[in-house]
Amino acid sequence: MTYNLIVDSSPVYELVTSFYTFIHWKQMKHARLGSEWRDQVARGLSHSFAQELSDERWEVLHRINLLVSLCPQKDSVPSFLDWLAAQSPGDIYERLAPWVDSIPGNLEEIRDRSVYLLSEWNRHYFQTVDSSLIEGLHQDASEKRQMADTLPAWEVVDRATNGMVIEPVSGLQTVYLIPQYHCHPYAIIDFHRSVCTCLYPSRLLDERLNQPSWTLQDATQALADDKRLKILRLIARQPCSFSDIQQNIGLAKSTVNHHLSLLRRAGMIHAHYAGHSTAQRYSLRPHGFETLQQLLQSFIFPSNQEGGQ
Repeated sequence: MTYNLIVDSSPVYELVTSFYTFIHWKQMKHARLGSEWRDQVARGLSHSFAQELSDERWEVLHRINLLVSLCPQKDSVPSFLDWLAAQSPGDIYERLAPWVDSIPGNLEEIRDRSVYLLSEWNRHYFQTVDSSLIEGLHQDASEKRQMADTLPAWEVVDRATNGMVIEPVSGLQTVYLIPQYHCHPYAIIDFHRSVCTCLYPSRLLDERLNQPSWTLQDATQALADDKRLKILRLIARQPCSFSDIQQNIGLAKSTVNHHLSLLRRAGMIHAHYAGHSTAQRYSLRPHGFETLQQLLQSFIFPSNQEGGQ
């Protein structure tokens, strides 16, 4: 049993992700962009639009991404927004019905609101984003497509997300794997009946001149805690559920979740997803330790990567 893996990229996905990151900033405690980014973007918003966003409860990210994946005109933000604005409520319903269990009755209102918010966000912020960022995301997607020529679908997802395993469960037919930048280091995963969308943090944009990569920093920080080391030793014996880990480590749920999130983002563990956006179990990820050694060597001994000079 397996699923069809589609590696997709479009500036529209990044438009939506950047908007989502901005309005849900309080939940993005470890976002790479930092509070300076949000403050700078906020200063560029008109007063009226900033006021609207301060009260915004826009919770349809996953449904918008489903529509993006179905759009034949997603090469540019304006073409997608024109396409979305032209979709009747009936069209939207027919496109979402095979995938989404519950569809609101006010689709026309949601469509108009989404088009307005994303258009204004594009005008105030996203159209100023450096085009090299979008080119980097396209390049990342191209590399993952090449990877899919030789690796099984689940392993391509694992490599892209640094440890998320989407299990090929019954009913799951298609997984959309999409690189994103603004939400880094978070991955956004949603299941919709036979389809899963996974927006992973692109590591092509991770390189910093004469600085350790974020991937290396995540890995070294993840190991610098006795509780996380105990979790690694526990799941090295056998895969464990969240409750198994909590019971053995003896910490509050929120604390255990924090440790597991850090270990997964660092690539030290696998988080296994079986048809649901909550991980069912965790297992050790040996590939992460191999990568850590390579990252350490390339940063500490950079001359070795340049012909030994």
